[in-house]
Amino acid sequence: MTQAKIDGMNVKVDKFGRIVLPKPVRERLQLRAGMNLELEEIPGRILLRPIRRSSLMVGKDGMLVHPGKLPRGFDWDRLMEDSRDAKP
Repeated sequence: MTQAKIDGMNVKVDKFGRIVLPKPVRERLQLRAGMNLELEEIPGRILLRPIRRSSLMVGKDGMLVHPGKLPRGFDWDRLMEDSRDAKP
């Protein structure tokens, strides 16, 4: 198995290519089970970066707005009509 040092801690690569990040590192970087990491290969090194999801809504001028793109063919008029017709 291959070994490496992280902050003075050893990690091993198992026969399936997996490593276990030490708990203090996971806590410092707020890594949780199921999170995705971006892997970048640099000559002689491997760089892992957490992929942080951006919020679906952001504050703008005191309101929450969605910063993403609308799906092709999205119909604002239909949305407004449907929301007006919806019963409370």
